[in-house]
Amino acid sequence: MRLTNNDLKVLRALKNAKARYTELAEEVRISPAGLTKVLKKLQKEGLVERMQDNSTYPPPVYYRITEKGRRVLKQNEAAELFMNLIEVDEKLADEIIEEFKKRLEELRK
Repeated sequence: MRLTNNDLKVLRALKNAKARYTELAEEVRISPAGLTKVLKKLQKEGLVERMQDNSTYPPPVYYRITEKGRRVLKQNEAAELFMNLIEVDEKLADEIIEEFKKRLEELRK
């Protein structure tokens, strides 16, 4: 399953609390049509569930992340962290190589 940036925005927004559609829309800043599409996809994948509170009328609808959604989000965050570490590692390696070249040039003089 491939998650888009908008999918991840919604999962992150639901990570700590359930939210109504309007609350999600404000937080993730996705167009209404885009948010509807994302929510349907995430529900279909079992990452988000739609809940209805029938204790009031009209019953408000909430969305919340599922356990599967939490696992997928954690895996994605771990992968992002790993990619960031690789990027930092590459920058450090480049700096070390440049420093090595400078010192080698100094030794040749």
